[in-house]
Amino acid sequence: MSNPKDRPPQTEESQSEESPNTETTPIASAQGPSLEEQLLYLRAEFENFKKRIEREKDQSVRYANERLAGELLGVVDLFDRAMAFTPALIKIQDKPVIDFIHGIELTQKELTNTLTRVGVELIGKRGEVFHPERHEAISQMEVEPEKVGQVIEIVQQGGLLNGRLIKPAQVVVGVSKEQA
Repeated sequence: MSNPKDRPPQTEESQSEESPNTETTPIASAQGPSLEEQLLYLRAEFENFKKRIEREKDQSVRYANERLAGELLGVVDLFDRAMAFTPALIKIQDKPVIDFIHGIELTQKELTNTLTRVGVELIGKRGEVFHPERHEAISQMEVEPEKVGQVIEIVQQGGLLNGRLIKPAQVVVGVSKEQA
């Protein structure tokens, strides 16, 4: 053993060569990720969290009126039922009755235009192909071969709100004589 007094004085350069300076060495070990890696991971996780919250907020705003739109689709059906009687009423040729029918038509048109403006798309049209994800078949009817699988009658219209199904259309579907 040599006496510490016998050794030459160490400079900063010789100190860094002999023993590592803990202040300049990154903190990384076999125990786990470094603090820098942990910070990067947390930053990425926080950014993903912010994006998810923003996406959820956008969806809540976009679909906030889903329940109201579904209820208004029932009103559209009531107007459709009322309008089904117009051919018989027009034959009466009474001006007040014709004015009343015209008022019902305008109100129905305004309701459907308002629903369209807020993102509701009415679904269920005669002659379109039956899609189980958009239509609810409540009955079947024998039809010619070219109409098999098509919507024959609309019992109640359905609707989409910004592309999301809020109410399936209730329809009568055409089937062949063998299927019936």
